[in-house]
Parts: sequence; structure tokens; C-alpha cells
Amino acid sequence: MLNTIRTAIDAIFTSEPNYLRAIFGDTEAWVPPYEKYSEFSIANPGELLKFIRYTSEISLPPLFFFGNSLKSYFPEVLKPFLFYEEPTLFSSETFVGKNKKEAWFFINGVGSNRDIVELNSRYLSKLFEREIFVLHNPTDSLPVDVLQSLSGKEGDRNQIFTAFATPYLKTALQEKEKVVLIAHSQGTLLASSILDSLIAQKSKHLAKLEIYAFANCAEEMSHSPIRNASQRPHIESFSNEHDIIAKMGTLAPYKEARNIKIDGEHFIRKDAWGHFLNAHYLKYLTEESFVHETDKNKKSRLLEYLV
Repeated sequence: MLNTIRTAIDAIFTSEPNYLRAIFGDTEAWVPPYEKYSEFSIANPGELLKFIRYTSEISLPPLFFFGNSLKSYFPEVLKPFLFYEEPTLFSSETFVGKNKKEAWFFINGVGSNRDIVELNSRYLSKLFEREIFVLHNPTDSLPVDVLQSLSGKEGDRNQIFTAFATPYLKTALQEKEKVVLIAHSQGTLLASSILDSLIAQKSKHLAKLEIYAFANCAEEMSHSPIRNASQRPHIESFSNEHDIIAKMGTLAPYKEARNIKIDGEHFIRKDAWGHFLNAHYLKYLTEESFVHETDKNKKSRLLEYLV
């Protein structure tokens, strides 16, 4: 955890002191009219209740981190505010049955309640015309989510999620010809833990796995323990140049000193701001504006799936 905190301090002090823009992007996107899939659309005037629900869930930590047996005594609308939520799996429910030989999963980032994650999954499904299975890591409020991220792979919440999600990936790898895992922000930490778990379990099908990490803030995402290179999963990371969260991982200024090791290809959108998946990453992925970190001629495999 201490190394993660040092990396976070590095990110703060080596970034331009425009931290709001580093997270929320350029100001013109902050006000209506919002684009259909933008995370900012949660603030649409016509959806006031959704906005209130979202701001409450990211602002207020649950009152009960334990005692879920009490849930049945409370109305559904209050449960997200009162109780710790378990990870869940759900589908984007679009393009169901298409590309049956593949399975596509998504793990969300910090501050993502069900409304935001559904917005992410619908946009991913639209871009790639695949059914997206969401491995939802529910928000426990933004402050708690950040603390969980700083705790790294050893944090209790991260271990709980890894134990929940790994069997789904393992089964898909056994049954499908290809498994794609897309992760964003805190989700990249969880994706890294899942990869470690699959390697530790000596999964024989990891060559089928493709991991695409947006704003990758993991300290370690490595397939190096797999000696046979042909059996390793394919890994790509995508970073906006001024995304302060990515500067804790793929864009970290002192990778070697902080023991940061992220394998695979790395694509950077130069002079770009913002951390949100839809508004600041996926929107521009369609323009092929992400350039490989060391080889400008190298193209992302993920772009090949775009419709």
C-alpha cells in the first residue's frame, strides 16, 4: 500500500496542476446538451432522480459493511445507501447470441453505480456489436473506492471481487474460442488480480484471453510467469496523456523505482485530458487517435473489432 501511495504522490507532483481537467476532461463537455453515451448525461435535467441516486451513492459510504441479513427489512431504493453491495454479473442485453464463439467481459472503475455501468456496457456493445457481460464492482462511495484502490491487490474488497469474477473467466476460457476482458480505472487493478489468479491456477487456455485496460493504474499486469510466449494472453493499455489516474500505472513517471511492470502494448492519446471511459476514451477510440508508445506504425488489435 505504501508503494501505491508513493506512486499516487508521484502522479500528483509530476502532473500539470489542473487536476479537475485531468479527471473530468475539457469543460465544454460538463454542461448540457450531453452526448448520448457520456457519463455526464447522468445529470440530464429530465432524469433528476437518477442524478440524485448517483450523487448519493458516490458521496455516502454504506452504513452497514456487514449485516446484509437485514436487507430484507428495507425498501429496494434504500439498500444501495445502507448496505455494502456484493459484486454482480449482468449482461448488456444487446447483440445477444451474436459471435457465440466469443465472450466479452467488462470491469468498471471507481465511483460507478449501476446506472453508470449500464451506460458503459451499452456503449461498448454498440461499438463492438457484442453482448457485454458486466462484472460490476459496485461503488461504496468515492472516498471508500479510492482507499480500496490504494490498498492494491491485497485489499479485502479486491480479493473478494477476484474470487467472485475469476470462475466466470475460467469457464469462458474453457468453453469459448476467444475471451475479451475490458477494464477501466480501478477495474484494471481487478483485471490484474484475475490474471494472477488464472496463472496461479495454471489455466491451459490463457492464449485465448485478450485484456484491454483503459486508464491502467495497476502496479503490475504481467504475463511473464508464463514461460511459453505463445500461451500468454494479449494485453493492451490505453492512456490519455494527462489522465492523472493512468499516471499511477502505464504513465507512471518512475516505473522502475516503483516496481511497476505492465506487459503488452501501450497506446497513448497525446495532449488528451479526462478519465471517464465513455466520454474520454471510447469516444476517441473510433478515431484511431491512440498512438503506440514506441512504434507509430503498430495498431491496436482492439480497433479491429470496431464496427
